[in-house]
Amino acid sequence: MSPLTRFFRFCAVGLLLLALGGLGGWSLRVLLAPPTPTETPSSYALVTAENGTLGRTLTLNAEAERPSEATMPAQSEGTLTSLDAVAGTPQQIGDVLYTIDMQPVVLAHGEIPAYRELAEGMTGPDVTQLQRFLNTVGEYNLPENGNFGFYTTQAVLDWNKKLGFAEEATIPLGRIFFSSQVPLSLTWAEKIEVGMRLHIGDPVAHTLQSEPRFTMTIPSGQLSLISSGMSAAITMGSSTWNARIGAITIDTATSEARALLVPLDETRSICGEECSLIGVEGAKGLTTSITVVPEVSGVIVPTSALRVDAHAHTVLIDEDAHMIPVDVLTSTQGQSIVSGIEAGTRIRVLNDEGAPPSAQEEQAATPDTESSSSGQGNER
Repeated sequence: MSPLTRFFRFCAVGLLLLALGGLGGWSLRVLLAPPTPTETPSSYALVTAENGTLGRTLTLNAEAERPSEATMPAQSEGTLTSLDAVAGTPQQIGDVLYTIDMQPVVLAHGEIPAYRELAEGMTGPDVTQLQRFLNTVGEYNLPENGNFGFYTTQAVLDWNKKLGFAEEATIPLGRIFFSSQVPLSLTWAEKIEVGMRLHIGDPVAHTLQSEPRFTMTIPSGQLSLISSGMSAAITMGSSTWNARIGAITIDTATSEARALLVPLDETRSICGEECSLIGVEGAKGLTTSITVVPEVSGVIVPTSALRVDAHAHTVLIDEDAHMIPVDVLTSTQGQSIVSGIEAGTRIRVLNDEGAPPSAQEEQAATPDTESSSSGQGNER
């Protein structure tokens, strides 16, 4: 091989080695180069605090019944000639309830049942009841002293005359039915009908409790949301009655939960003067709205945005990572009403719910004011 040929071959080999070296260096740079930085997702979302109102109600159906309280017996013997009172309708002092042998039985207020004929010369608390009754139904101005004297006799004569019994100066047994409950609602006894023969002591009617009994079945899925003392509004037609949840009982056999609805004030009635709307047969399907969380107005934020700082204070973290102490006024269904922050403030909702602020946020965070520990709402 000539010297020239060896020279060209040497150059070709050199060029090849250089090419391979360059390729190797590029490969190493690619393999050893650090990865290209990629944008990491934010650890929080921003929301705006807004004014609003929070609350929660549940709507269930209640029912009302008119329980019997006492039996009204016949106080005289004879034929039942009329049933004057309307069952379930409140009867007032002086109303005729029914008649036996055309003799009226009139309602009066009194704690002592009628047990004898009343006539001039008699004394006793039953005479006082009679005098009070006569003063109620007429302008007799009798002294209510329990003495059946001349003026009481004149009043009895006048009242009997208005009933159609002139010249009667006594009150025969059975003429007046004294009841401690007035107004009085009643339901007629079973199989009672005009024309039947009555004996003393036979049941004529049953008096009804003045206050209907309101109850409500609570579905198992909502039992945990309802507790005694919660406010409830019962609607019947165009009327709405305020009440509250009373005792809640669970039937061990059926696992059915039932709540008693009671007046807001123990001395008052749920339906008041409108209780007569509920007939003897009671009422079902009464729409009842239960206030589970009372309505509160203020600044609304997501409940998940609330955090607790190192001092056990409830805080929010604003857009610039400042912690803002707040008080929670109420919470329900993922939202909370808070004080201590203005509407329009942009706050952070951390994606890792429940995680405390990061070390960087702790260093950057500077509470604006000092705050005491905040109580949480009913639902979180």
